[in-house]
Amino acid sequence: MNSSPRQLEILQLLNAGESNIAVSERLGFSQSTVEQELQRITKRLRERNRSEAVTHAIELNLMSHQGEVKTPIATMNKNELSVESESASTG
Repeated sequence: MNSSPRQLEILQLLNAGESNIAVSERLGFSQSTVEQELQRITKRLRERNRSEAVTHAIELNLMSHQGEVKTPIATMNKNELSVESESASTG
C-alpha cells in the first residue's frame, strides 16, 4: 500500500491535536483527501473514529505517544491487527 507514509503523517498530526483542515493545510492535501485517508486508517485499524485510530496506532506500536513513527500500517497483516486489537480490548 503506497499511502502508508501519508497515513502515518496524518496519524502523527492527529495525535498532536490537529484538525482535518490543519492537516490538509500542513501536508498540502485537500480536506477531502485527508478525510478519505482517515476513513482508510480507521477501517484498517477497525476503529470508529480518529481518536480510537490514534490510540490503536499507539497500542500497536506504530507510533509513540509523541507521534514518532515506528511500524508502517501497511506492513501489518489482518492477523496482527486483530490479535493486537483483541488483547488491547481485553487487557
